Amino acid sequence: MSVTSYIFGRKYGSALLDGLVAYYALENNANDLSGNGNNGILLNSPTFVAGKVNNAMNCGTDTISRGFVVIDNDDFSFTNGTTDVPFTISMWVNFSSISSIANFLANKRNATSGGDEWQFNYSTANNRLFFWKFQFNNNAISQRVESSTSPFSLNTWHHICYTDDGSGLVGSGKIYINGVDDTTTNSNIGGTYTRMNNGIANSGFGYAVFNNTETLKHKGLLDEIAIWKNRELTQDEVTELYNKGNAGLPLI
Repeated sequence: MSVTSYIFGRKYGSALLDGLVAYYALENNANDLSGNGNNGILLNSPTFVAGKVNNAMNCGTDTISRGFVVIDNDDFSFTNGTTDVPFTISMWVNFSSISSIANFLANKRNATSGGDEWQFNYSTANNRLFFWKFQFNNNAISQRVESSTSPFSLNTWHHICYTDDGSGLVGSGKIYINGVDDTTTNSNIGGTYTRMNNGIANSGFGYAVFNNTETLKHKGLLDEIAIWKNRELTQDEVTELYNKGNAGLPLI
């Protein structure tokens, strides 16, 4: 039997609420609408403009990093201390331009040994979307998932989603672009990856939380960011998110 729930007075079916730990509609703020209290703190006053669904956050194309940060908490650490756990990160992105090194979309890192956890970024050098998971107590070892080359057009909205089954094995992660599995490569780097760290890094959105420089900022817009822990969304569920956004409907 379907169960319905309410978020800020709006009625939703429960299917996409299961495992949801954060939802940022980015309607003139970075408040978490999931009910878990993971509110973001705005960095350097990003503006809000017409988005894919209602409004979106504009990180700008200038030299100043803009976005939002969420203070460290276990909701964004995707491990139980022994293994990884399933998780999903979904958002709508719009690239106004590409930074000289990478557009960082979401990350939980502090660039110390054992302090890095994960990052989601578009790399200029490789022209690919990447998701990185950093090895427990040794960020020289990582597991990297890659999309196809040059998957994005500028000034165009794209839905991106990373899902992970939590096994830590090569092949555990998938990158979806516009509802389609676009994963081309999944590999261990620097050694054998087993699981992520649960560190003390904050989570940054729209910029590199560990290196607040122009070369790593997202130059463009972000909208409808959602994170699930202990849940790997299926292909059908990712497609549902994409279709909802295309219809101008809130993600959940």
